[in-house]
Amino acid sequence: MTKRSPLALARKLVNRFDIFTKQLMDETKERQKHTFPIFHFTSLDAAASILSNQTLRFTRAIGHPRDNGELTAGLDIGFDCLDKLCLSRSRASKLFISKFEDALRRGFVKRFFVGICCFRDESESENHWKEYADNHRGTKIGFRSADIATPSNARVYPFKMHYDEEQIRSVFERMLPEAQDVLESQIVGQLDRSAIGEFLEGFAVKVALCLVEHSFQFKVKKYSCEREVRLMLIFDRTQQPPDFVQRSDRGEYVELPIQRDASGAFAIHSVQVGRCAPISAEMRLNELTGPMGIQVTRKFGN
Repeated sequence: MTKRSPLALARKLVNRFDIFTKQLMDETKERQKHTFPIFHFTSLDAAASILSNQTLRFTRAIGHPRDNGELTAGLDIGFDCLDKLCLSRSRASKLFISKFEDALRRGFVKRFFVGICCFRDESESENHWKEYADNHRGTKIGFRSADIATPSNARVYPFKMHYDEEQIRSVFERMLPEAQDVLESQIVGQLDRSAIGEFLEGFAVKVALCLVEHSFQFKVKKYSCEREVRLMLIFDRTQQPPDFVQRSDRGEYVELPIQRDASGAFAIHSVQVGRCAPISAEMRLNELTGPMGIQVTRKFGN
């Protein structure tokens, strides 16, 4: 029997880590499952783009110019758990921390696109009309489904946000020791200098992906009134065409087609303009929704 190299054996350990993290994500998806319809509050121009192109825009989350910690609070908890866990003095662990920090803070951000599109799981929200729908001059679009035509080598996750810090901390406290077990194994310890560098760089990116996937399902408790549902898009930029990611004055974004539901019906089932929206805008949107059999309504009162 051919003896496997330490690097090949180390990769087998990573495969076990992959199985564990998939199970962890399946548990999270089940716990964070949302129901339809869901509602997207946005400006009139953005609504016209969604309706005419049948696309949704995913705005880059990491490094977003408007990020005030709302988007990345989960990452801070992940780093806190990592700092508390990785006290080992092993050569592999020290290298891992270095590679991990670099992978997430530099390499991961440059290489991977993480974008989000936000919804609400209830129809009415005075705050959403004010904050996201141009202070009642914008639009609320209701979706009966949200299946996205996803390109190869990209993933879209739908989930209902949670606002429980202990929940996300417990996820990281289960996941990160599994990563530590890989690093503390005798097999990894036997890797030579060049092999361990290659191994740890790849493993760090893998752990970073898991960390980000879970982090963006969490927001701090003060935002719980938003009852947010998110679609999260993740892909490796090196595996997509250079013009796949577009840029505006608000940052980078990707637009992806909305697919019809299983019965062939349009995913969009309702469109409403705010009480301060001009009549001309309502008429403009009605021209776009007519082929879908949707009559645009107007919100009156508070």
